[in-house]
Amino acid sequence: MHNQSKPSASTTSSSPVSAEPSIPEKTDPFVDAWKWMISGHNKADILEALAEKFPSANPQEVMVRALEAFAVAVKEPKEIIDGYCLEAYRGIYQKCLDTGDYSGALSAIKEIARLNERNKSQMPVTDYLTALKK
Repeated sequence: MHNQSKPSASTTSSSPVSAEPSIPEKTDPFVDAWKWMISGHNKADILEALAEKFPSANPQEVMVRALEAFAVAVKEPKEIIDGYCLEAYRGIYQKCLDTGDYSGALSAIKEIARLNERNKSQMPVTDYLTALKK
C-alpha cells in the first residue's frame, strides 16, 4: 500500500470523482490520515505528515482511530455497501464520459451489471417504480 509520493502536510487530495455538493475541507488529523491511507500512502509517511501538519496531535493515536474506522466500515450491512458501490460506479461512469474515457465508462457499466446480478433477489422493478411515485 505504497504510493510513489509522500502525503503533503499542506494538501489533502480528494477523490477525482466528487459528488455535488462538495464537502468542505476539514482540519482534522483523522480525516487527513484516512484520506492518505485510502490514497495508498505508507504508515511511516503518514505519521511524518501528521506530525508536521498537526504538531499537537498524537500521530499514533490518529492512525489507530483511522484504522478503527476501516474495521467498523467492514461490518456495514451488505445492502449499504452495495448501494455505496452502485453510486460510486455511477459517479465513475459519469466522470469517464465527461473526460472521454469510454473504456473506463464501459468498465463502470460492467461493474454495475455485475453488482445487479449479485443482487437479483432485491425488490422487483414494479415495486421499485411504485415506491418512486410515492
